[in-house]
Amino acid sequence: MPALDIGRLSNHAQGLLKAAYRAGRLPGACIWVANAGEPSFFIFHGFSLLYEDASRFADVPVRLRPDTLYDLASLTKLYTALGAALLIAQGKLRLEDTLDQAFGVYTGLEPVRLAHLLSHTAGLAPWVPLFQNPEHLANPWPYLASFRNGPPGKEACYSDLGYMLLGRWVELASGTPLDQFLAKAVLKPLGLGAACFNPKFSQRPRIAASEWQADPPRGMVWGSVHDENAYALGGVAGHAGLFATADDVGRFALGLMALRSGPLFLAREILWRSSRISRELSVPSLGFEKDKAFYMGKFADVGAFGHTGFTGTSLVIVPNDGLCIVFLSNRVHPSRNRGKINDLREALANLVFESLR
Repeated sequence: MPALDIGRLSNHAQGLLKAAYRAGRLPGACIWVANAGEPSFFIFHGFSLLYEDASRFADVPVRLRPDTLYDLASLTKLYTALGAALLIAQGKLRLEDTLDQAFGVYTGLEPVRLAHLLSHTAGLAPWVPLFQNPEHLANPWPYLASFRNGPPGKEACYSDLGYMLLGRWVELASGTPLDQFLAKAVLKPLGLGAACFNPKFSQRPRIAASEWQADPPRGMVWGSVHDENAYALGGVAGHAGLFATADDVGRFALGLMALRSGPLFLAREILWRSSRISRELSVPSLGFEKDKAFYMGKFADVGAFGHTGFTGTSLVIVPNDGLCIVFLSNRVHPSRNRGKINDLREALANLVFESLR
């Protein structure tokens, strides 16, 4: 297994973060890398809070810490997917189960299956502003399921709605609120001590602030979930809402790679080794993304799994090498209009790739 040239990685990674900060692309970020199944590298640079509002700098900015909690945004989907796969491994769910069966509704359309939600092939719209429609919040699930762009199983279309429904499906199948189920079934067994939904107010000094929001009128979002729909659902949803440190995200990846038996091992195998299931149900990968060079870089060609998050987060896992790359930032602070950072994600992945020898 190739070794990691820490000196080379350190010099260039520091340069990447500092250049991004100086260019105003993000207020702060961290990089955490493991190789051969062991944590190997961690750096951070910048601020967790830099602005008071949409444009005014904070009188007392707050620097990042080694234990800063970041809003993971759509990295939450990986944890939800693992929770659903665990229920499959326990016989409480099946990939073939339909949305109509689970939610007691009948749409009159071709049924959406659990596998479709996991793989973003349900034919659902990518996003709707649920937070602007409070009349649906008491029972949002039929409303969300009604936004169909096409038949299920035909093509992939990334959808927050699918994972919002998936999170609720996990609750129904487990008989437990999503945050409590994931804490007991996923976070605790993998040894993730800091990861949580709805962090306590007392933790705010160590939480990376996100965006100044006018709709809904929240002001500076600091210590609660950035995603407006997750916020409207109480901070807990299948598509967003989880906060974690870089170490927790890294150990999530290492924990998955280290599994050799047990329910979580079976759950991981459902998500990572699902080629037969994928062929039978005409779906791509389940939960985890594959072959995404725009943030995996050269690792996209060697069997990498991963995901990104809107707030400026990403995770790349290369199981055969026991390698993972965690990149966490609050690039939406104070505004999402800072622009995308995919080139930075890709450059980081390629830097790690080129630092292996």
